[in-house]
Amino acid sequence: MEKRKFTQQKIRDNRSRIKQYFTREDLTAEDVAQQVHEKYPDANPSGMNLSRKLARGTLRSIEEVEIADVLGYDIVWVKRK
Repeated sequence: MEKRKFTQQKIRDNRSRIKQYFTREDLTAEDVAQQVHEKYPDANPSGMNLSRKLARGTLRSIEEVEIADVLGYDIVWVKRK
């Protein structure tokens, strides 16, 4: 049971982190979805779909990379100390 709560917290943290990037760029989920579709025509997200995936924690890693790319960010893995 405790593990489930931890997972839900991670989902909320990830959703908040990604939405902060939207806010920094003064964009909505719909704006980001449109930019992803323009740069990656095979991707066909909608703003609502993107918001739902963030809320459920079902955003695929490739989708996160595409979002970071259109926002002008790189995802960097850093070894914990």
